[in-house]
Amino acid sequence: MKLFKLIALTFLIFAQQSCNNPQKDLHEKIIGLENDFKKNLSGKIEQAKVNDLIKLYEEYTTKYKSDSLTTRYIFETANLYMGQNNPNKALAACDKIIKEYPQSPQLVNAYFLKDLFSMKS
Repeated sequence: MKLFKLIALTFLIFAQQSCNNPQKDLHEKIIGLENDFKKNLSGKIEQAKVNDLIKLYEEYTTKYKSDSLTTRYIFETANLYMGQNNPNKALAACDKIIKEYPQSPQLVNAYFLKDLFSMKS
């Protein structure tokens, strides 16, 4: 009986360790796309990849609202929208940081980006 319990426990530990971690998987996808942009020396950025990265950022920030990376990803989303000349979505991302994450290290950046857009208007 003890041997059976030991085998069962070993199996459970192995099964738990081999299960996918969806948060980690999503984070790794984001890192991969970010690295693609950093490696791109030509300066030409494929709009489809930018849109993919925005979707991944938004998925992560929706699913993992209390994670430490969330506000950084929201701010990166705002930057990408700014690069697409989409001020409404960029401002919405900044407002999200300001309203929902007032203790965030990205708070100053969100206010800065928001002020930058208001000066352009």
